[in-house]
Amino acid sequence: MAKRILVVDDSPIELKLTARILDQAGYEVVTATNGARALALARETQPDLVLLDLNMPQMDGYEVCRRLKEDEATRAVPVVLYSVRDQIVDVLRGLEVGAEDFIVKGTRRDELLARVHRILRMSSQREREIPPLDLSALDEALTCPEAEPIARLLEDMFHRHVRSCLNVLFGVHPALLLIECARRQAAERARLPVLPEAGAPDATLFDPRRVRHAPTAEVLDAFKAFASELLLVTAKLANTRIYGPREVDEVLRAFKTMLHAFSEHLHAWRSPSAGGAEVHPLQPEPSDSPSLTDAPATFTFLLDAEGRLQNLDENMTKALGYERAELLGTPLASLLPDAEHKALQTLLRDIRTQGKAEGKLLLRRRDGTLLPIALSSHALFDRQGNLVLSQHQAEQLSETSGLTEQVRRLQCECDRLREELQRAHAEYETFLHIISHDLRQPLQIILNAAQLLEEEGGTQLDDSAREYLTAIGRAALRLRDMIGDLVKLAHITPDALRREPTDVGRLLEEIRETVSPLLEERNAWLTLTGPWPIVLADAAHLRLVFLQLIQNALTFNDKPRPLIEIGCAPTADPEHTFYVRDNGIGIEARHWERIFHVFQRVHSEEEFPGRGIGLALCKRIIEAHGGRIWVESTPGVGSTFSFTLPAASRDFSLANSTNLPTGSKALPESLEGRGIRRGPAKSPSREGEAQPSTSTSDRETVRPVVSTSRISGRADTP
Repeated sequence: MAKRILVVDDSPIELKLTARILDQAGYEVVTATNGARALALARETQPDLVLLDLNMPQMDGYEVCRRLKEDEATRAVPVVLYSVRDQIVDVLRGLEVGAEDFIVKGTRRDELLARVHRILRMSSQREREIPPLDLSALDEALTCPEAEPIARLLEDMFHRHVRSCLNVLFGVHPALLLIECARRQAAERARLPVLPEAGAPDATLFDPRRVRHAPTAEVLDAFKAFASELLLVTAKLANTRIYGPREVDEVLRAFKTMLHAFSEHLHAWRSPSAGGAEVHPLQPEPSDSPSLTDAPATFTFLLDAEGRLQNLDENMTKALGYERAELLGTPLASLLPDAEHKALQTLLRDIRTQGKAEGKLLLRRRDGTLLPIALSSHALFDRQGNLVLSQHQAEQLSETSGLTEQVRRLQCECDRLREELQRAHAEYETFLHIISHDLRQPLQIILNAAQLLEEEGGTQLDDSAREYLTAIGRAALRLRDMIGDLVKLAHITPDALRREPTDVGRLLEEIRETVSPLLEERNAWLTLTGPWPIVLADAAHLRLVFLQLIQNALTFNDKPRPLIEIGCAPTADPEHTFYVRDNGIGIEARHWERIFHVFQRVHSEEEFPGRGIGLALCKRIIEAHGGRIWVESTPGVGSTFSFTLPAASRDFSLANSTNLPTGSKALPESLEGRGIRRGPAKSPSREGEAQPSTSTSDRETVRPVVSTSRISGRADTP
């Protein structure tokens, strides 16, 4: 007996096309054009599945789904939300009201039918298993009698590794929703997780009042419950996405990294320091900035010739409320209100021309308040008379110094600008919603109408008419994909990054394992040339940059054996320069700037696949970090893509130099089994095949540690 499917959609064209696809696949189809009719038909016909549109007047798909799940007669019927919306927040909301799955309109016919078949087959037993994750490594903390520092360490490690991964995979807001959902579910199993409605900051996983009186074992059990719920809801979400299994693997990898980091911090806490005192990394760092009167009276800092902070003392970090690593390399102008920029320019000009200067400035602290200071500055010149550094002694001014009224006025201006920024952000979010949702609906109708016209026209359509319909469909599909790319690009902002000291060497070893099947398929060589520094970056976003550049090196390559080299070029602190070099087709100099713009391509899709979004994403990510990216290339020889990232603070690097590897590391067993092995810097090549060039200066200065991956694959290029 054929399975019965209830299709609900207020668009006659889309309803007709979906019903036809299901009918041709052998299903019995019942249709409804609004929510009230759908609820009545569901009780009357008892369908095996409901395919439910979201955008309907009077009663949307969420409300229909909620009512279906509340009704005893229809509760067991699986509901699949079917919409042009593809934002994760929409999917999560659907899962919360009880939907079993979420399918984006425009999905290929065969994929749609495969999803429907799988859902029907699993409807009687649709339990999702939690992906396997061994959390027993946390149990070594049981010997710690203090529960509060363990709770703080778990929160810190979770947000550093797992949440940053979720931010990149799904977006900042969807990651927050996933965590809130997991916290809510975990609170039903344990008493320590804090409920999202409790008003606590979203970075807080545990109720601090209860943790204060709880044993360590209860804290660990509560985190295990939270982690299990998070993996479960992430698996549910991933089940609705094309690359869901890969995304779940990334989350599992982030959890494993977190467990490793937790263990390292725990051992460091227990081990005595070099001076004999106990290191206690679990103590919380003060997050609240001191008041104006509590700020240090004086502090000192150095600026380079461009006015960027090159060094600063501890008093400056206390006075402004920032971490030292956040300030290093930052232009001093970025810490000033707009009205103060002219005064800074005058001060720097006097230093450059006269060798010394005095002045008054207002620095904006992390909490938005302003700190009035008096500066006594002098310059440091080289032998040729060029300004190298300027040293500045700052003294906090009291409220009786005559700047009180100026501080008050500028503070009001800051408040006004902050409100304008909030309004602009709200308008920006509305604009994104229009792009991602409202523009896709008419596009989908165009696609469906073209498909129906082609099917119903039959032999009445001549070759020209069919060619026109094909062109309409191809253009509409491309436009739909471009809309998705724009939304993805818009979500990459500095605020979305979670910057932390990141070991690039360790990150690249993980990337090597990820891309090894692709390298094997292309018979490619990947060489990693260190030593690798510690940078201040969002590890998950940085991973995307390296992956995209590797993908480009393989895609735009006509050699039988593509060669890729990733390295770190010498540069002055406080930034590092990385490069990805290939032996591909190369790029003419006149296109070097254009290829980083959105949807700009040098070659047609027939020559090389793609939409021209990958390098634009890389540029957005690097610039959000405060770096820059560029390319140098020779047609027919290859390209070198370079980008800069801020270095982690010197203090952090020195403190962790024994714990974090900076060069090559032992090859994972999983890669040894694939034929990857280490070797010299120069990869063997076939006769006549160009090798990626490496400048002598780079080699001599860096003194590289080389790690070479060889993948033995097919000799021909696919």
